[in-house]
Amino acid sequence: MRYRVLHETSYAYAEPVDLAGHMLHLSPRVLPYQRVLSARLTADPLPARTVGAEDHFGNRAHWMFLDRPHDSFRVRLEAEVEVGFPPPPASGTTPPWEDVAQAARLGGAAGWQAAEFVFDSPMAPPRS
Repeated sequence: MRYRVLHETSYAYAEPVDLAGHMLHLSPRVLPYQRVLSARLTADPLPARTVGAEDHFGNRAHWMFLDRPHDSFRVRLEAEVEVGFPPPPASGTTPPWEDVAQAARLGGAAGWQAAEFVFDSPMAPPRS
């Protein structure tokens, strides 16, 4: 499945600033089931310097430095991403739901990962 992504952030300063530095985490990430077909990052005003790198989680980060007076800043990402879905694990290779719920209740190393699957959500309401 292909997604066209558009993200825009803009804000205005109460008074003009002479210098600014912005750290951005906007670029889509290449993953085993996700391919970035295109990604374009633009800013207004144009930064004097842009540095790109990967953070310690493997996400793409950009630092933009502005060195002239400005009273607003706008950054925009336009991207196209192709996403595939891995096949689900075989039914016998995952723990039973009751074991996951118990691990979440007990806490500890296994509990923090299981906890996010225990609670209700709008997409998975509680059973009556």
